[in-house]
Amino acid sequence: MLNSYANLKFTEGPYAAGTCFIKAVPREWLLYPIAADFNTGKIIDEILLQPGREFIKLELVPDSYEFDEKPKSNKGGNYFVVTVQGTLNNLTPELLLTLETLRNHELVVILKDRRQRWRVTGDQDAGMTLQFSNKEDSTRQGGLQTVAIDLSMDA
Repeated sequence: MLNSYANLKFTEGPYAAGTCFIKAVPREWLLYPIAADFNTGKIIDEILLQPGREFIKLELVPDSYEFDEKPKSNKGGNYFVVTVQGTLNNLTPELLLTLETLRNHELVVILKDRRQRWRVTGDQDAGMTLQFSNKEDSTRQGGLQTVAIDLSMDA
């Protein structure tokens, strides 16, 4: 007997299966400072935003997502350089306009690290700097637009 799946719906958009995402928001949109437990490093309260604001969800192609955290040291002390890179999936004109507005802006970002743990990077004082490249492949019919993002922060 064959299995039948009557309620299956196709997901639209390129690379629909297995997409990963990060959430970002300009640090000025935070309503209160982010409170974390000193011993565990976990966020104590919900991250609240100013009224009418919401997190920007950036869907990435899974094979393009890269998270890196390197320890650094100088006369001021020890710190980490945190970088996130990836190629955007399902790019819309609204998202491209939002990225253009937030280019070189500092963002608070919710992302997954190498161990697949959710992390919050940035706060009201400092955030990850957003940069991106926009490439269009004119050899394909209609032109395929590819946007690669790069977020970095010295923490």
